[in-house]
Amino acid sequence: MYGRLVEIEGLDPSRVEEALQNIRENVIPALKEIDGFAGFISLMDEENRRGRSVVLWETREGAEEADRLMAPRREEMVRQLGATVRSTDLYEARIVEVQTGVRA
Repeated sequence: MYGRLVEIEGLDPSRVEEALQNIRENVIPALKEIDGFAGFISLMDEENRRGRSVVLWETREGAEEADRLMAPRREEMVRQLGATVRSTDLYEARIVEVQTGVRA
């Protein structure tokens, strides 16, 4: 399994809910259409104006295909929020433990 860690800086706290709604309604459904999608975690630090997302993929190929398809969309969404993408690094996920049925 692989995880892409997307680091966002300069988030306007007043626009966090707008960003989360866009992720729920547009980004995650689009990711689900790509082979190998395995999960999405969004982490927010409003005080420091930072957001992190971990997008989980069954294979490196799926993660790379998703980044090729979604990177322009991600950049545009973040730019519209007045923030910047700091990094989008891909890691091998050596341990993934998630309780089924648990949702934020």
